[in-house]
Amino acid sequence: MNYCLDHMLSPQESIGVQALAIKMAYQLCKQEPELLKELQLILENTDTDFYSKGVKATIRNTLEKIRKAQR
Repeated sequence: MNYCLDHMLSPQESIGVQALAIKMAYQLCKQEPELLKELQLILENTDTDFYSKGVKATIRNTLEKIRKAQR
């Protein structure tokens, strides 16, 4: 989990690594509602202007999944 959080928004990582880290973090956090809320806050507060379209799409899709899971 720490690896995913450290690398999912790291500009030094490739687009693929960032997107995969976001997806893996979501899968890990699905089991713990508190962690899922923390992941949601991190992704919502991310300034996506600095990221590629692929990472932006992954963030948007993950936030949609989190919101659906909370209903």
